[in-house]
Amino acid sequence: MEDLACPKKESDDEKMECDINRMKETLTCKVCLTNDVHVLFLPCGHFICCQACSTRLRNCVLCRALIRGIVKPSINLDESDNCSFDWEEDVKSAKEILIAENDKLRNILFCRCCNRVSVQTLFLPCRHLVACEKCSDPLTHCIRCKALIMGTVRAYLI
Repeated sequence: MEDLACPKKESDDEKMECDINRMKETLTCKVCLTNDVHVLFLPCGHFICCQACSTRLRNCVLCRALIRGIVKPSINLDESDNCSFDWEEDVKSAKEILIAENDKLRNILFCRCCNRVSVQTLFLPCRHLVACEKCSDPLTHCIRCKALIMGTVRAYLI
């Protein structure tokens, strides 16, 4: 992910906080701006909307393409693995909290193989969104659940 919104002259803590905010924005619905993204539009592959907002749309809000179908990728945004933290749960230093949240968001947004590029490929039929395009090309089985990959969809995180 590029450093577009973060000023260059920042401390490590400020840069990490900026990275976390940018990653949270990527996982926020671009329609209601409150819920987490849960729906990937077909055929355009944009992953920008929550379930509630997707039911009201006929066209993708980003590219205006007609929505012919939707897929709910599995990227651990459900309640059992929420990417938000209870800031008062543990007495930790602010830096430890930032590092933990940064790691958790990186695990959701970045390729599980190379950990350098954002996730870009949705595996079918398991619906796991866990790899970049380059790393997913040679795979025959999902790296998360080991299911046979019958097809893929290019996903665009905005």
